Amino acid sequence: MEGKGERGMTRTMNARIAGVTPILYFAVGSTIFFWLLLRGRMIPAALARLGVLGSAFLVAIIPLQRAGLFGGAVNWFSSVTWLMWLPTLVFELTLAVWLIVKGAGAPVQRQSA
Repeated sequence: MEGKGERGMTRTMNARIAGVTPILYFAVGSTIFFWLLLRGRMIPAALARLGVLGSAFLVAIIPLQRAGLFGGAVNWFSSVTWLMWLPTLVFELTLAVWLIVKGAGAPVQRQSA
């Protein structure tokens, strides 16, 4: 039978795991999506590269932050957390403006040799 302390520790561990899992899935999914934008050349390559690099950076840093490096747990009031998300934030805001002003270009068709 579990004691009161064990249940509290289990809840705390589950909350930590639940907090990192959606963020990590978002980072992996956005990395794949931005890679597809880069491959399709539907937005400027420099902008797509910023998205890929920013998301890949998150994929690498989020588990390290959850492990206690870089300021400990994910805390939205931490300057480390804001610096981690800054490249992705800049990309997404720039992408929004780009899509509103210019729209997405048609994918480039590759010619077979």
